[in-house]
Amino acid sequence: LALLPTLTAQDKEAEEPNAAQRLLEVMKFETSGVDAALASFEPVLDQFRAQGLPEEAVTEIETAARGYFTKVMTDEELRADVAKLYGELFNEDELEELLAFYQTPVGQKALFEMPKVLGEAMKLGQKHAEKYAPDFQREIQEIVGKHQPGAGEEDAPGEDAPEDAPENPEK
Repeated sequence: LALLPTLTAQDKEAEEPNAAQRLLEVMKFETSGVDAALASFEPVLDQFRAQGLPEEAVTEIETAARGYFTKVMTDEELRADVAKLYGELFNEDELEELLAFYQTPVGQKALFEMPKVLGEAMKLGQKHAEKYAPDFQREIQEIVGKHQPGAGEEDAPGEDAPEDAPENPEK
């Protein structure tokens, strides 16, 4: 009987969400996560449209994606893992400050608008990245070529030159 109050206190403690779990609740973790995932998936849908896929098919893909993202975001293990991550990255006072912010009108607006901002920012980033992609691709090809077996041997002096060829024809 002496253990009952202790067990009851432990059970009560286990039922009360910690600051990280409360934060996920205030942030509307599941719905905002689905919205963010759909916003980041929009460029994929745009690619399907650009390839000439009928809008009806794109809508079906979007519906399937929503179902998929909903399954992922409502997974209790994911929620527990994300709460744990917040607990590792932020101390209790910081979590309480985040909670306080996200409970304000501006905090709620930020939560509502952030998926749109991130989705649009990704589109803008992709658009601007295209300007630099050819140079980056060439740079990658040069790096890979430099490190592949046999690459650059023709540039190495004397390695592939015939043995009876003069070392320096200008002399």
